[in-house]
Amino acid sequence: MDKKVGIYMGILLAFYLCVAILFLVATLNNDEIKLPVLLLFFAAFILIFAGSMAISIKYNRKPKQVVEKFSSYQSKQTWEAAALEYMSIHGRIHIEELTDEEKNGIYDYAAMPIIYLFTWLLDRQFMSREFYENHNLNTIEEIRSRRRSPLTFFGTDMGGTLNRSDVAENIYIRRFIDTYYKVSDNPPHAEQEQDSFFFDYCKAVCNINKHFYCLDFSWEVYEQLAGTIDVKYEKYVYIVNNGVI
Repeated sequence: MDKKVGIYMGILLAFYLCVAILFLVATLNNDEIKLPVLLLFFAAFILIFAGSMAISIKYNRKPKQVVEKFSSYQSKQTWEAAALEYMSIHGRIHIEELTDEEKNGIYDYAAMPIIYLFTWLLDRQFMSREFYENHNLNTIEEIRSRRRSPLTFFGTDMGGTLNRSDVAENIYIRRFIDTYYKVSDNPPHAEQEQDSFFFDYCKAVCNINKHFYCLDFSWEVYEQLAGTIDVKYEKYVYIVNNGVI
């Protein structure tokens, strides 16, 4: 309960008790009004108690969870984290030790936490009209038919960025991404929420060395992860349609 509310209730109850004692003393020898006064104070006590409980419930109620909307994913924002993991693997200490080729290659690693979800969106045709208007449809079809790497397309054609406007604007998919693609406060290698994409990503993608970024894209791994995302999406649609959220 809020501290101010507790103080207010304490003062109110103390005042009520003082007044009650005064009235009881004043009417102690008056049988005609003793019973009505006792009943009055009993009713007042019940009202105060009920009001106190109502206030307590109101202020102790958990606030409705606010879902942070997915705005964008940019490889350049995760490049440094991917570079640090890369240097740890290859025994480097300073970023300056990396060649230009290595620095450019790390952008692919920096895209790994989004590339499987992006490929799922592309594969299930959950991209926006604006997205299809701005990109070559033949290239998109080559990705969907497994003849082109989504990493190459994401890095060159999309500039390493997936924006909210790239995702289809319907009653389900954007809200699903908002709830599923949760950016955890935990570091990449820490335990993730089980209902989040990163939990499924770590389970399906991260290898035995627990690398989070420095991994090769695999269609075989994608198929496994895509099946998991399908189940999560279908569950979300069911919950929405049945008024649970």
